[in-house]
Amino acid sequence: SCIVTLNYELVCFGGCFGAAWRAPVWPVVSVAAGPEHVCAIDADGTLTCFGDNSFGQCDVPNNLGPVKEVAAFKAGSCGAHTCTIKADGELVCFGGDDTDDSFWGKMLSGIGEVLAIAPGGQHFNLVDKYGNVWVYTEGHSLAELLLGLTSPLAFAAGTWHSAAVRSDGKLVCFPDNSVANAMGQCEVPAEIGRVRTVAAGAFHTCAITAAGELVCFGDNRYGQCTLPCELNQVVAVAAGSRHTCALTVSGELVCFGSNSDGQCEVPPGLDLLPSMPASDWRHEALLCVRTPSIFGKMLSTLMTLWLSMLDFGKTVGVEDPAILNRLAFGYWHG
Repeated sequence: SCIVTLNYELVCFGGCFGAAWRAPVWPVVSVAAGPEHVCAIDADGTLTCFGDNSFGQCDVPNNLGPVKEVAAFKAGSCGAHTCTIKADGELVCFGGDDTDDSFWGKMLSGIGEVLAIAPGGQHFNLVDKYGNVWVYTEGHSLAELLLGLTSPLAFAAGTWHSAAVRSDGKLVCFPDNSVANAMGQCEVPAEIGRVRTVAAGAFHTCAITAAGELVCFGDNRYGQCTLPCELNQVVAVAAGSRHTCALTVSGELVCFGSNSDGQCEVPPGLDLLPSMPASDWRHEALLCVRTPSIFGKMLSTLMTLWLSMLDFGKTVGVEDPAILNRLAFGYWHG
């Protein structure tokens, strides 16, 4: 599990990282964790990757330049990848065992500028500059336009399924088939109401409601959907393959589910979030999640600080993130 602290320090725990590994990069503003590698973006937009490099997933191109988002994942039979979005919206991917160097170019033919990405175990989701959602499924030659979903507030991908929060706050899952819903990970509770954000594990889904309540459904064989009794209002959630981590309004990180590699043993003393009221938030300080695939020894949780606006289509950037150490929220502004 990996998290960026309030002081922009990247801390990882569990698996090959041990009790508490601190990355030699600062200040970190975004992080993505794959099964056995981690990539971080610093305040200048520089991308740095650590860990296993068997597929070249840590060989950051020398001419990459500043980036604004990154995903680290293992895609089906294609090995480990890293994909990042450059400042101009260009999607750049490296790693994997794709024999055709033009694979990503062919897959993304005609899509253009990319705003967001969410890779899963057997598929790859992205949002273009117009808010359209595109889905590439392994074995297909091109990404396909997903009809009926535009400008999602948040979206995430598990092994076979994806989940998204629509612009009206409704949580939806796709594709609608027995494979994607094999463990009930697409059976959205009817009473869930409006949702702020969503995370997808291998075969489970977790969402935060407008009231700050965490709701998880799907595979619960390891307790990844069984909420701790002491869990109060939640402002962020991340789902690993078989475990879940949530950040409470008081700044406490709580992890539950499989702890086979120590991925739920949160190090003490993490400075994560200033205390703030959670009631009636119209936008919120969240830790944005990306979900790794089920492959590999490390069951990762990853989070990065971002601001979600009521009009859903915009994010707020800070010219010097190192100066941002407190957040304040009004009814419609932050």
